[in-house]
Amino acid sequence: MAFFQLQFALLSIALLGSVLCIASGTSDFNLITEPPKGTPKFDWKYVKYPDSFKICLMQMVDGGYIALKMPI
Repeated sequence: MAFFQLQFALLSIALLGSVLCIASGTSDFNLITEPPKGTPKFDWKYVKYPDSFKICLMQMVDGGYIALKMPI
């Protein structure tokens, strides 16, 4: 059962890596935008650098790798 669950985790890391490869061919953009009127202020709790889409992708891929890294 544990290996079956681990397959999904490994697949998600592979998919994030594929998205990162695709994003490397595009220009970077800022994720911070003005919220529409009447909406609450959005706080970036988990993203360290919301001013760069590519750095956010790297942060997600690295976080997934660290979470699944097996101790040697």
